Amino acid sequence: MLAFAIILASCLFVFKNQRYLLLIFSFTASTSDSLVITELLTHQFSLFPRVMEMLLFVAAFIGVWQNRKILEKLQRKYIQLSMIFIACFAVIAVIKYGMELNMLDIVARIINFSVQYGPTIFILLLSTLHSFDFKRYLYLFLGSHILLAILVMYGPYVNFYYFEFFKYAYWHLNDFSSIPNISDPVLIRGDVLKTLTNKYLYFVDSCFHNANILGFYAGSFAFIFLLDYLNSKRKLFSIILFIVGIILWIDAGTKAPMIAILVVIFTSYYKSLKKNMLLAILILVLFPISIYAVYYAYNNIFVDSINISLESRQELIVEEFDFLLKHFFLGQTLKENISSPHQLFLLYGTSCGIIVMLLSLWLMYIRPFVDTINHYSVSALGIYLLLFFMSITDNFTAISLYMLLFSYLLYECMNNIKSNKIKNGTIGA
Repeated sequence: MLAFAIILASCLFVFKNQRYLLLIFSFTASTSDSLVITELLTHQFSLFPRVMEMLLFVAAFIGVWQNRKILEKLQRKYIQLSMIFIACFAVIAVIKYGMELNMLDIVARIINFSVQYGPTIFILLLSTLHSFDFKRYLYLFLGSHILLAILVMYGPYVNFYYFEFFKYAYWHLNDFSSIPNISDPVLIRGDVLKTLTNKYLYFVDSCFHNANILGFYAGSFAFIFLLDYLNSKRKLFSIILFIVGIILWIDAGTKAPMIAILVVIFTSYYKSLKKNMLLAILILVLFPISIYAVYYAYNNIFVDSINISLESRQELIVEEFDFLLKHFFLGQTLKENISSPHQLFLLYGTSCGIIVMLLSLWLMYIRPFVDTINHYSVSALGIYLLLFFMSITDNFTAISLYMLLFSYLLYECMNNIKSNKIKNGTIGA
């Protein structure tokens, strides 16, 4: 059966080339990146996601052990913080579930949380960072997911129905009455402004179980190729793929990637003021026009979508904070089923208590912010903003992609450290 074949193939990457295990996991066993495929494979083998989580968990720590002598200071710092995070959750899980579950079930829950919601993927990528071409892997990872999304969304319109099977809505939304309108992708229907005004008018999720995940993948894809374009890498190719990402992003309208993209564009323009007087004059002319365009877009395009999202989540966040105050140290129990807060920092608090919540604040917000400032580059700033805004407006919208971009942030910081040393003459040519 397919589930067992995937498990056997995954075993090949536990001790070597662990990044390919992550790629397989992201397509088949991640409950945030690929829920529909995970559910289909779980029907074949009920323990499929648990086995894949265990393989990934083991592979991450094998990667740390294999590369322990070549890890740089920044890598060690984040790996240690991530391990402390997992260890704290493990202690809390034993305390919280010790009277209700056997030890095997508790271990399974620890592995499940640390893989699907914790930094295990981050450990795996960060520990093996020097063993492969990270940028090439980033293109492979994002490109393969975007290709699948395009095949699922647009394949039927060119009589290519083979991937329509993966469309989440076909499996879970038998009753469409709660959704105002089920429509074709934006290139087919053509009403871009209406989509941006209110993304809830349409339900385009591709192979993902949530439109925000499509927006996160598509926006990140556009963002990465925008960076390539600004860094003068394959300009025509980069701008074409940037446009592809933007088209897919419009179908979901997730705002965090767009905030990062706009900041990177304006930051790059600002840096160029010192280099090109003609461009500087052009920007000074276009700047007030751009400000007006953003103001107009907010008031006439995005405002309804933002208000709908804020109204529902504001109430939810208040409820979750009230819950956290009553479950301060351990978070929710097995008997309590609470709504997801749609906010990563708060999710850790309601699930695991204040200690894990504060650790997440340090690991995923404060420490990366300090390193982004200390090792500043336009790329690092953009990646940090993308991660920050995704995490404060959603849970892990896609755990594999989130941790991959988190690793990319550290990759950029480490490269900036090396380039600064070379400029200062501390590294020989």
